Formats: sequence, structure tokens, C-alpha cells
Amino acid sequence: MLVLVLVASLLLFSVFDVWYFLRAALAVVHAWFQPRIWDILAVQSFDGIVLPHDLDKLYHMNNSRYLRECDFARLHAYTRSRLLIALFKSGGGMVIGASTIRYRRSLEIWESFQIQTKIRGWDDKAFYLEQRFVSKRDGFVSAVMFSKQNVMNSSPEILISLASKMKDREGDRGGLEPIPADIRGTAGRISQSLRHSVLDDSSSKQPSHLCVNRES
Repeated sequence: MLVLVLVASLLLFSVFDVWYFLRAALAVVHAWFQPRIWDILAVQSFDGIVLPHDLDKLYHMNNSRYLRECDFARLHAYTRSRLLIALFKSGGGMVIGASTIRYRRSLEIWESFQIQTKIRGWDDKAFYLEQRFVSKRDGFVSAVMFSKQNVMNSSPEILISLASKMKDREGDRGGLEPIPADIRGTAGRISQSLRHSVLDDSSSKQPSHLCVNRES
């Protein structure tokens, strides 16, 4: 029996990226038991640490691991804001439509970091997010990622509306603030702004052309 279990486990880990699905599930469960964040424009934080299996040949975090960690941080953020539930209720899905990342300083083995996720805007078909890797050692922004999250079989407006209804049903008096009148913008305009932000060393400043200009 023990041999069968070991063989089955070996096959499972060989065929599927089991750790990815475990981390994703843990991110959702952890977020579910945290206080809700109804303001979808708020910055949300997700903690991480560089483990041995994250390293590359230079002994710092592999470039692709940054993108992987951003997946978990987005799941965590969507769960706390209830956008994930709204996505399921609407029968939709969400996939990366485009992404760009700027690496500013390597994250070393056992270094703790925080991913700060913020929705910068949306249009008819997608959300636009900024995610920052902030070292807990000295607060340095080690990497900045911008991504376009395409919403399939639904729309950002529908998801936000469903999340608002969930807030009302739960009787939360705080939460979603009035959305600025200039929230809307074209995908091309936002994408161009994000590209300029990554190329500019002053990435800590919010680009002026983004459709969301309210800081949390």
C-alpha cells in the first residue's frame, strides 16, 4: 500500500504542478478569513518568501517566479474584494491578456517580501493592475509588474456591480467609495501609459494617463 501511495504521489507531482494549485488554494482560503475589502481600488498586500525551489543558477529568485507569485497575489486580492465570487456568479473567467515587468533588484534566498496589488483601471473588457514586490528587509521595490486581465463571458462593470450587491446584502456601511467620473478609458491609452511607467525609473509615481487617478 505504501509503495502504491508513493508511486501515485510521484506520478501526480510529475504530471501536475501540485505546489501551484496548493499555493493558489491556500491564498484563497487565507483571504476568505480576512476582513473584506470592498473598495476595489485599494492597495492589497500578499506576503511571500524566497524558497530554495524559487532560485535560479545565480541563487536569486527565478524571473518566472515573480509572475507566478503575482498569480497568487491576484487571487488573494480578488477573494478579499469578492470579485472572485462575482466572477463565478457571472459565469465568467479571467486570463492574462498582456503583462510587462521591470526587475529592479534581485530577491535573495530566504528574503521576505510583500506584493502590493492595485487595480489601476478598467475598460469594457479588462482590468489593469499594478503589482509591486516590496522587500521587507528595507522596503525597496524590487520589481514592478503591470498586467491586463481580460474578463471572459462577463465584463468588469458586471463584476463590480455584483460585488456591490454582496456588500449591500452583508450590511457593510463602509467599503466602496464613489467611483471617479473619469474612471473609463480606452485600452490602448492605458496600455501605452503602463509601458511608459515600466520604462521610466520614477515608477513609484502614478502615471497621469491612467483611468483611475485616486490613491488609496
